[in-house]
Amino acid sequence: RRPAGFSRGAASLVFAWLLSVAIALLTGAAAVILLLVVLLMAVCAGVASGWWLLRGACVESVTAPPIVDHGDDMQWRLAVRSRTAVYVRLRVDDLQVAEGWAAPGVAQLPGTTPRRGLYDTATVQLSGAGRPGIFWWRRSAALTFGPLVVAPRADVEAARVVRAESSR
Repeated sequence: RRPAGFSRGAASLVFAWLLSVAIALLTGAAAVILLLVVLLMAVCAGVASGWWLLRGACVESVTAPPIVDHGDDMQWRLAVRSRTAVYVRLRVDDLQVAEGWAAPGVAQLPGTTPRRGLYDTATVQLSGAGRPGIFWWRRSAALTFGPLVVAPRADVEAARVVRAESSR
């Protein structure tokens, strides 16, 4: 688990907190100071909750159809073990093929196919921010799955046939 960064709205929260610090310094109001301490503790708990969420989260398996055509949309099937939903990014051969929210249990992620070839390894990246959603954490793992063959797309036009004239 490693930190991934603050959420988009976290900067507004920090700015509002700094304005509240200015108000507390100017007025000396004890109620504002107590509110600032409570908010600071809530932010610290929010940062830790994302870490706690990913503590036991993992993708146990990845399943894909055995053969697909290049460029087709496909469903990636993941077995997710987590307490709540986590955001999943699936990469095959350094190409992101699927992403989305996955609930605990078996999840289907819509995605695309990688380049043509034979694949049996995927990198799964789990992200979570806990309930407050202030700070995101990320965790990655490499998983193997049954071979996935990505074949070239078949041509829709028939091949031209040129018959040679006989030498009789």
